[in-house]
Amino acid sequence: MAFRRAMLGSMALNIFKTVRRWRFLDEFIEAGLGAAVFIGWFGGSIAVGPALAFLLRWVGVPLGDDWFGRVVLGGIAAGVLAGFPLASRLEKWIKHVALQPGVNRGTAAIGDDGVRLTGLFLERFVSWLALEEVTVVDNGYRVLLQLRDGRKLGFRVPEAREFRKALLERRAAVLERSPASPINAFRDATGDLPRWAERAREVISGGYRSEVATPDVLIRVAEDPTANAEQRIGAALALSNAPEALRARVRVAAEATARPGLADAMTESVEGEVDVNLLKRALR
Repeated sequence: MAFRRAMLGSMALNIFKTVRRWRFLDEFIEAGLGAAVFIGWFGGSIAVGPALAFLLRWVGVPLGDDWFGRVVLGGIAAGVLAGFPLASRLEKWIKHVALQPGVNRGTAAIGDDGVRLTGLFLERFVSWLALEEVTVVDNGYRVLLQLRDGRKLGFRVPEAREFRKALLERRAAVLERSPASPINAFRDATGDLPRWAERAREVISGGYRSEVATPDVLIRVAEDPTANAEQRIGAALALSNAPEALRARVRVAAEATARPGLADAMTESVEGEVDVNLLKRALR
């Protein structure tokens, strides 16, 4: 908390200097920015560091090239303002703005597997299984997602009530389906991803510990929006040598996803390609 407030106190000092043009605070401007970017948000999202830098640029703070060596000094000096209420208010404001796709010209995309929130600095995905409740707040300007783990995500979208209706209808339609049974060979997609992909491709031929999955079973997994990413990507890999009609169905299912990276990973996998970076992004 002390680091966080010191960082935000530094930002308040920087903005005040910008307005008043007090030249003797140049050292604190540069050092405070270094602290903001490299300390980040000590207990959570790393988005606050870039958010502070962006805000300082926006208000016209001259960003020098020699502030890295004064990071520690800037952090200590900023601590003078740590007890001011303004620091806490700025912290809440930055967190609020960074998570608002509507405010920052971002998007809130609904897919078969959930909803993806893309703001100026953050990208969040919420699966249908993780979602508890959806409400409209702030006189119809914001949508609030209540997650099963107790967290809440709020964001602004045009026509919030219509968005909520579309989201709930899509979720209900997906959850009415019977989920596909998971395939053991697709579990534990960690560590050696090329080896995992090789095992996944062998499932259709029975090369993995004699576990055989038919094309019908595999396409059911690939098309199941409630299946996790490793199951869907594994099924796409296993179907890479299947008839074109089945591979086309995988591509259609991939296009309907909202999970970051999953569409590209499934599309590449069903073509027999293994891009480790794509897999890492989709599986994280």
